[in-house]
Amino acid sequence: MRGDHAVNTDRLPPHDAASEMAVIGCQLSPRRDSISVVAEKTRSDVSVFYDLRHQEIQRVIYELTDAGRSVDIISVQSALKNKNLLDQAGGIPYLSAAQDAAEFLESNLEEWLGIICGKWMLRRAILIASNFVGKVYDDEGNITDLMDSFERDVLALRQANGNGDMKPIRQIVSEALVDIEAIFNRNGGISGLSTGLIDLDKETDGLHGGEYILIAAFPSDGKTSLAMNIVEHVILELGLPVGVFSAEMSALSLVKRSLCSVGRVNMRDIRQGRMCDGDFPRLMTASGRLSGSKLHIDDTSDMTIQTMRSKARRMVQQHGVKLIVADYAQLFSSPGAENRTNELDQVSKGFKNMAKELNVPVIVLSQLTEDAKGNVHLKGARALGEDADGYWHLKKPKDFEKNSTPESAPMELWLRKQRNEARGICINLTFLKTYTRFEQASKFTQEESRNPHND
Repeated sequence: MRGDHAVNTDRLPPHDAASEMAVIGCQLSPRRDSISVVAEKTRSDVSVFYDLRHQEIQRVIYELTDAGRSVDIISVQSALKNKNLLDQAGGIPYLSAAQDAAEFLESNLEEWLGIICGKWMLRRAILIASNFVGKVYDDEGNITDLMDSFERDVLALRQANGNGDMKPIRQIVSEALVDIEAIFNRNGGISGLSTGLIDLDKETDGLHGGEYILIAAFPSDGKTSLAMNIVEHVILELGLPVGVFSAEMSALSLVKRSLCSVGRVNMRDIRQGRMCDGDFPRLMTASGRLSGSKLHIDDTSDMTIQTMRSKARRMVQQHGVKLIVADYAQLFSSPGAENRTNELDQVSKGFKNMAKELNVPVIVLSQLTEDAKGNVHLKGARALGEDADGYWHLKKPKDFEKNSTPESAPMELWLRKQRNEARGICINLTFLKTYTRFEQASKFTQEESRNPHND
């Protein structure tokens, strides 16, 4: 007996003729907002209707509405007749029957729309699956690209809710007023995810869905520590799931660092086996908090941006991940690129598209390099900074050596680019070396936060 399930292509696709007829009939009735309700729910796509008669009638309804003409059984009949489609659409008797079907049940329009949109999505699912099967049989492209394309189509189908892409200006204005009111009610609070650094949150309004944030620094300047501190704040203080893709460090190494950071235990002492009695309780407390968190780490090396996007997509679907971190950009690849610069351009655009597709903030770390003239550049590709919604430069201040101690050092986080125009601003930080942890240097006013350590 076969274990697979063959698809019977002779079966009639999912549809509900009665609900389709009722929806058409509602729009022929005196209720004037029926047409706008249908257009919004179906995104004005007549293919929501399975019956070709209903598609032709609905198309004419939209054409009459766009022309500013009234829509009723007479005008629709006349328009269909002028296009020689009246008989094809069922004729006058069918239009009358549709109107009669909805006359006493017009309040059920939303329910009928829900039914036909559900059937429409099932037909789209069949089409997506059929196209995938066809490509597999035809051996079109490599398996990674095929799976990525299939998962992207399925995610788009899952996210489809029938709402139109274009909103009326009245609705947009209303939403803007709601946002403004929410800002006022926050009393200075932020609208995005908190990073745990108050001054940084104040300048950026937090991390927002769809944002691609680049944190760049020279090697060993603390970019991984800063990113993981943000991760620790989100998973422990906010209680939200986070996905980390570490192409450089192993998951074990990252967790060891987080244990020391959260538990305030000297990392150097652990490496040298010189732990104090008080370190063990703090480590156990930190381990309990991290074990109960919603942190997901993938430390696969040599990962392509396509593979990462596929894995991130599943993280969001299965675990509800609200933040994604990638460490670091130059370690990800994109097969088929002409050269390394072009490859990193594709990697950068992959991060950008991933943030928009999944609607979560994506923090990407990047290395910096210095040319012979002393100019600092993003290593490998300018596109990294150009594509990013936010570009944060973590650097040592001029007074680094003077004010550094074995336990701590001053650091600066420059907001070179930020979506809300908070650019050219310096956030003064203190790096606690023993805990691999960043904290605010002190509490600053908004004006003081613009003055770096070295001024």
